Amino acid sequence: MIEPVISKISPGIQHYAWGGTKFIPDWLGIENKADKPYAEAWYGDHPLAPAQLEDNQHTHLDQWIASNPVAILGAESVDVYGPRMPFLLKILDVRNMLSLQLHPSKNGAIKGFALENEMHIPLLSQIEIIKIQIISLSFYLPYPISGCSRALRRWK
Repeated sequence: MIEPVISKISPGIQHYAWGGTKFIPDWLGIENKADKPYAEAWYGDHPLAPAQLEDNQHTHLDQWIASNPVAILGAESVDVYGPRMPFLLKILDVRNMLSLQLHPSKNGAIKGFALENEMHIPLLSQIEIIKIQIISLSFYLPYPISGCSRALRRWK
């Protein structure tokens, strides 16, 4: 059995061209001398940009969870969502306008894509949205996550 701990994690970063250059680096306490865009900070186990435990090895969250998903996520979470985190928290710094993004389930995406093709909707359709200023927050990974999800269910 893994001993319960609280571990600080650092996010995976996405450097998309539309991202800002100040908010996320300032929030993370890092310099951005190259003025590189920091569009998204991801707190999760997504394989494209997994968060890292701030341990001596900077272990990627996806690798840590894979080492013992039931102990880390809880049996209930693994039964429902599989051996992955059931959410991906993204902090965005939007410098340029973005399209509205909705992420459906896989079946919903397949049906929606087929419907868009039937309706001849072009792939590059966009709805512009107003830039949102994001407030600063700290995020710590509670361990195990199943205890956190039970607490959140009681809270809502």
